[in-house]
Amino acid sequence: EEEPEEEPEEEPEEEPEEEEEEFEEDERT
Repeated sequence: EEEPEEEPEEEPEEEPEEEEEEFEEDERT
């Protein structure tokens, strides 16, 4: 059984916390 080569998952760029804060403000308003 030939196992497919496991491609290394590219780590997603860490989103700045600022974006999350903006999202929270949007929900409050």
